[in-house]
Amino acid sequence: MADLGTGFEALEEYLTSMLSALDGAEQRRLMGVIAQTMRRSTQKRIAAQKNPDGSKFAKRKPPADDQPSATPLKFLYPAGGVGRPRIVIMRSWKKMGEDKFIGYDRRAGGIRTFIRKHIIAKLDPDPRDGMGRDGKLSRRRIRQQAMFRKIRTARYLKAGQTANEAWIGFVGMIGDIASVHQFGRKDRPHPLVDAVDYPQRELLGLTEKDRADLMDAVEKHLMG
Repeated sequence: MADLGTGFEALEEYLTSMLSALDGAEQRRLMGVIAQTMRRSTQKRIAAQKNPDGSKFAKRKPPADDQPSATPLKFLYPAGGVGRPRIVIMRSWKKMGEDKFIGYDRRAGGIRTFIRKHIIAKLDPDPRDGMGRDGKLSRRRIRQQAMFRKIRTARYLKAGQTANEAWIGFVGMIGDIASVHQFGRKDRPHPLVDAVDYPQRELLGLTEKDRADLMDAVEKHLMG
């Protein structure tokens, strides 16, 4: 689980003094208020694409398929390898031995691996493939959407508490992905491609407003 880290020590000292007068059940309820308040504020900040210090998240790097392969690919392929036929369009791809190849599937919006013998039919590429109505690459529009739209939801950004602590964080595989961005590490976006250097994007952390909102929530809870 990723850790909040900086900015929490002063708030923790304040809460410790307040908690000393509460029994165990009331302490747990208060910690629940704190955890939910932290999660809501973090979700809003991630949606705004900002680090705790107020700076903007580093932008994504230009898509790799801005540098297409010499021969674009277009073909019919069963969805998921076994489903209904769908059109696959790739401008950036490479071979994986004689029976497979990997590349950016424009219509699926991600890197995919294909087995040659499963191709239903080869199609002639069209210069307009992958283009939107305005003539711009459709993937460009996708990549301009806000980052971390899924992992900032309650399904992935967990919140919890005991009588002694409140926490928020990402767990499991999502926690690993979040850590890469939190600390600006190198990682493979796909097991079969080279590792990429990711810029630091601090998903977790307290802003000055977060600290003030947490203290207000604590005082409101205690007075209520």
